[in-house]
Amino acid sequence: MSIDAVASPDESFDSDRWPLKLALIAALTALADWLFFRREIGISLGVFVIALGAAVLIASPTWPHRREMFAATAALIAALVPLVEATNPFSIALSVIGAAYFALVASVRASGPLRERASAVVSLLLTGPLWVVPDIGRAIHAVRRTGAVRAMAQSAKAWVMPIGLGVLFLLLFASANPVLESWLTQLSFGDSLFQVDGFRVTFWLIAIVATWPFISMSRRWIADVSRILPESEEAAPELPEAFFGVAAVTRALILFNLLFAVQSAMDIHYLWRGAALPHGMTYAAYAHRGAYPLVLTALLAALFVVATMRPGTVAERSPLMRTLVVLWTGQNVLLVISSILRLDLYVEAYSLTYLRVAAFIWMGLVAVGLVLILARIILYRSNTWLIAGNFAALAVTCYVGSLVNFPYLIASYNVAHCREISGQGVSLDLSYLIDLGPQAIPAIDRYIATRPAAMVVWPIVVARRDALAKSHHTAMSNWRAWSFRGWRLDRYLEDTAGRPAVNSATSP
Repeated sequence: MSIDAVASPDESFDSDRWPLKLALIAALTALADWLFFRREIGISLGVFVIALGAAVLIASPTWPHRREMFAATAALIAALVPLVEATNPFSIALSVIGAAYFALVASVRASGPLRERASAVVSLLLTGPLWVVPDIGRAIHAVRRTGAVRAMAQSAKAWVMPIGLGVLFLLLFASANPVLESWLTQLSFGDSLFQVDGFRVTFWLIAIVATWPFISMSRRWIADVSRILPESEEAAPELPEAFFGVAAVTRALILFNLLFAVQSAMDIHYLWRGAALPHGMTYAAYAHRGAYPLVLTALLAALFVVATMRPGTVAERSPLMRTLVVLWTGQNVLLVISSILRLDLYVEAYSLTYLRVAAFIWMGLVAVGLVLILARIILYRSNTWLIAGNFAALAVTCYVGSLVNFPYLIASYNVAHCREISGQGVSLDLSYLIDLGPQAIPAIDRYIATRPAAMVVWPIVVARRDALAKSHHTAMSNWRAWSFRGWRLDRYLEDTAGRPAVNSATSP
């Protein structure tokens, strides 16, 4: 990784710019207090990330090249899109990573392979908060060396008259302009900012520590990352020849292929062809018994392949072993697909939950990892290439997952497939449906519309549905908690406010 301008550790704080950096950190802390302290988090986090990016550019002594700046800005915008859609752990993590990458490019002007940039971002997020103490020490040293306090005092005196008269004019304008007076009255900085307690001070400290590494970007940590990252893939330690030699691995692969063939044949017979199971066993039981153990089996198989088929070894160059490994890995892919089918049968019988959605995603990632192992063997790629491919698959999954409305997806599936509506499966778990939150309201409305008003739980369901709607309106009444997903639900609630299925709950 290359850096356009490298500073020594003593100069990395940019002593001539420390007053500006401290002012930016103080401003960001105040902004964080206004946006987040004891408030719902929504679009407010996106506003803060944008402000953080602007502060990074102001604090940076040099601007990056236009091409690098365009790429960093595009990455930041892409990271903020899921946050605009909805606030969830995925979207929050993506926005933080996007801000870190933007700060890296804007402040340090680092260039190099994406692998090194990713490692630098991880280093910034994990070790950056630890820079606060040594950087404060350098700032104090800079104050003593440059006499900056006297200079700042002289500069502050020059602001007394402009600020004093400016406040006076603003108050006079407010007294003469009702609109301006209304704007000033609506500002929520007011008294709440002076209600200082232990929790608020702790929040300020967390905000300072979190924003410090972005503003006080130190170039010394890039050198540490560069030393950690190897220029080329080092040879992996040799495994014991007696147990993991060519002969042992060949025999193991033959045995494993036979065992997996038996399991695959049974899955094809019972799951794919729909053959009758032994007496007393249901498809749901068969599916549930095998879904997770088979994925664990596939993971162990993948570790075995990666460990024994290392690039450049005799095993990797052997045509027989390559054929056996490709065949076995293909059977593992089939095994994971069968596990997904098993889980699908189980969900069909017992409804959908967050954990089962996560299991589907996890199984899909395992299948992608196995396919990448096949590609690595066939194309003679390195383990670094394999790790990068899996990381890319994970990143894409997290990005797409942050845009998916899982509560709505789960609720809609369970309502559509419950016994009351489809005539099959299990009865709808109304408590779990309500626990999914406001995004489940459209599915709840569809359930209410199909049920007779005389059912015993009708008043309870309608009351809890209305309570969800009320909590959503309360949260969305503050712009800080706004999200595009929440806005769409607002439009839905307005459109359905007069529907008989909801408002005439007591009618027959």
